[in-house]
Amino acid sequence: MIGGLTKPGEILNEVRKHIIAALNPEGSVEETRDGMDATLIAFDKKTNVLSFACANNPLVLVRDNELKTFGPDKFPVGIFPGYESNPFYKFSA
Repeated sequence: MIGGLTKPGEILNEVRKHIIAALNPEGSVEETRDGMDATLIAFDKKTNVLSFACANNPLVLVRDNELKTFGPDKFPVGIFPGYESNPFYKFSA
């Protein structure tokens, strides 16, 4: 849990803000374009719902002997020109 957040998409959005701030402090002359690819999952034991958010990495799930792949958002957690304000979406499986 980060700052009271529990949903994977919200967590990746918050982490992105921190990465951008750390790599590009106010007043810096050069913009650092860096970040990370990630897949973050959360499982709710009460409802048996798996929630996830994917940054450039897919989620591969094996359920009932079947392989299912969920595509990622096509941008990293960090700076990616044109996508800094795009939210990471929460998916459920």
